[in-house]
Amino acid sequence: MPFVHVHINSTGDMKACCISDIFLGNIKNSDVVEMFNSNQMKDLREKFLRDEADNRCKNCYVKEAAGKESMRLETLNKFEDQLEELIQNPEPKYFDIRFSNQCNLKCRTCWHGNSSKWFEDAKKLNRALEDKSLIKAFADNSELEKQLGNYIESAQEFYFAGGEPLLMEEHQWVLNKLIEKKNFSCLLRYNTNLTSLYQFEKNLIDLWKPFKQIEILASIDGLGRKGEIIRSGINLEKFESNFRKLKELDQVNIKIAPTLSLLNADLLPNLHRTYVEKELIKINDVHFNILDQPYHYNIKSLPKDQKERIQTMFEEHTKWIESNKGDISEWKAAIEYMNQDDWSNRYEKAKQETRKLDDLRGEGIELKIKD
Repeated sequence: MPFVHVHINSTGDMKACCISDIFLGNIKNSDVVEMFNSNQMKDLREKFLRDEADNRCKNCYVKEAAGKESMRLETLNKFEDQLEELIQNPEPKYFDIRFSNQCNLKCRTCWHGNSSKWFEDAKKLNRALEDKSLIKAFADNSELEKQLGNYIESAQEFYFAGGEPLLMEEHQWVLNKLIEKKNFSCLLRYNTNLTSLYQFEKNLIDLWKPFKQIEILASIDGLGRKGEIIRSGINLEKFESNFRKLKELDQVNIKIAPTLSLLNADLLPNLHRTYVEKELIKINDVHFNILDQPYHYNIKSLPKDQKERIQTMFEEHTKWIESNKGDISEWKAAIEYMNQDDWSNRYEKAKQETRKLDDLRGEGIELKIKD
């Protein structure tokens, strides 16, 4: 990844990737070129070329050990045919820019840094990242042009996440620039809650039409009331309607992408099976975003008896998947990841945090997994 990747979060911090602990600087006082070519990045590249692990990249190593494809391996596979050239001349080609924290949901596993909708709750809990709800990486479009304009024509991939990227004006700026430069081969990837396909009175489907490849990971954490509480603010009927619209587009590859946590592990087999039986997805069109932080909601924090219950549920579900000639690797990797460590000492914190939000929002969620 350090040979091709640029990640900038909603506060303007640039890191080696979104899940690493390698901080490179901030675009408010440095530029992308300077940080991409910094000595720190050069040292990281040399370390990777020597096949040395870096503990700051532990999230990838942990997932690989569980049998799940990491961002590191995914990127390596995508750019495999360009490796020799990129090793000699590293160049930004894959962009993951979290333009802001603008979002219309306040998911239980999220926080103010990734959701403007979280602001009021974060203030009450004394956890607001800043003294305003909306946090933006770039001051305006002229700053966007200055930092990213030179890369638009040669970009091979833009990954949009958030916040909710389909609400962000910067997202539309990138699309318009790619269209202007006729860079229609650039892969557009999204992690979106699919609450709206319109932005500033423009139909996003119309803007997407010229592009050859669009991959969408649609964020849904479960069906029914519990699913709605976990992903607070979601309209599941609207989500399904928009999902169907995108499914009809030839260049769009769409999957459901639950954020797997101890809050929703028991909901996922039913979610998967329901969407397959409704013919919304094919059997393998599910991708787990395994939650790392907050640690108390990580599935490793489940007590032993609940881990055993989840493992049994998942194993029963994989029998159904196999009977439909599906791939069970996502589910097996989730079981392996869950059992890697015993973090059950954090489970009490999960219950405390859940009660706080239950009281604050007037909602209720049952953590204990039932038969």
